[in-house]
Amino acid sequence: MASRKTYLYGLGTGLIAGSLLLQLASIGQSATSALSEAELQAAAAAGGYVLKDARMAWFNESEVEARVAEAVEEALTGAAAGAGDEKPAEQPVEALPVAKIYAFTIAEGTELTTVAKLLYELGLVSDYNGFLIEMDERGLAGKIQAKHYRFDRVPTTDELIEALITP
Repeated sequence: MASRKTYLYGLGTGLIAGSLLLQLASIGQSATSALSEAELQAAAAAGGYVLKDARMAWFNESEVEARVAEAVEEALTGAAAGAGDEKPAEQPVEALPVAKIYAFTIAEGTELTTVAKLLYELGLVSDYNGFLIEMDERGLAGKIQAKHYRFDRVPTTDELIEALITP
């Protein structure tokens, strides 16, 4: 009788363990289902990440600068090669004004000195130390908003400060 009892305990335990393993396998299979692109974007945004398309070429800052330098050199050599042509111009071409756009992004936690250096290098601020002093006097050093900024012209100091602290 004892051997039969042991056999039945083993059979019951095996059935329970088997059903648990089957449940775990089905849960694992459903957890690996593919997300749609919108769901993936939403999940990445919720985690503070940005998804980039792997099919597109992404460049770091030095690669961009190298490509810009190559394009400028190519444009200049093309313009120089075209200058030797003896064709008379049918109609004079007026030089169009070049519109300069100032665009930059300030990341979360960026220090005021870093922001001032960026603005100085872009030409939006003529006096690095003066900008730091102005922000300090106004008590706005910690109120710069982390976001993307875009200016079509060089703003006044007041316009620039207002843009930097406006959410």
